[in-house]
Amino acid sequence: MQNNENSSEYSIFQDAHPTRDEIVNAAMLYLGVAYSKRGAYIVWNPDLGLWQGRLDCLRFLLHVARDVGYLPSDFDVNLSRPHPKLPVDALMWELLYANLDEIPKTSVRSGDVLLLQYNDINPDLQEAHHVGIVTSAKPAPFGSLIHCEDFEADGAGRVIETRIDIKIWNRIASAWRLRGIAEPKAEEVQS
Repeated sequence: MQNNENSSEYSIFQDAHPTRDEIVNAAMLYLGVAYSKRGAYIVWNPDLGLWQGRLDCLRFLLHVARDVGYLPSDFDVNLSRPHPKLPVDALMWELLYANLDEIPKTSVRSGDVLLLQYNDINPDLQEAHHVGIVTSAKPAPFGSLIHCEDFEADGAGRVIETRIDIKIWNRIASAWRLRGIAEPKAEEVQS
């Protein structure tokens, strides 16, 4: 696996040092937000204490990245500029490659990002095109993933938490780690 730091014009993340728990907690705030392809219009409703609107998986990841400090608070999560004509799948690869480090999927921990390929559901999908954030990483392949899923049985996709079972494990095309995650000190891990 390689460190892809500053590899392209898509290097948009700034230096940040959230903990894994902060990343997971930020992601959990989006549970239930509706899915919409290329959707990114959401607003925080303080009266209900939740986000309302629509997201896709890439914008979900970018919202979480913004919430934990990797992007400025005024960052255009819609990605309407500067690359409005780049296909979403290509944009996803470029953003992952430029801003995260690829890791072996057997090394994933909470707060890491998985890139999934769903060609078992839709054979027309040749490229990996779906991202989610690992919320717990029990001994691989068990754990859970939060993601904005558009393959819901009822046809109404939303941000959900999914168990990483063998089916999901086999869909993992690659695993990625955000740079700068604040890791616990050795004495904190032992206690």
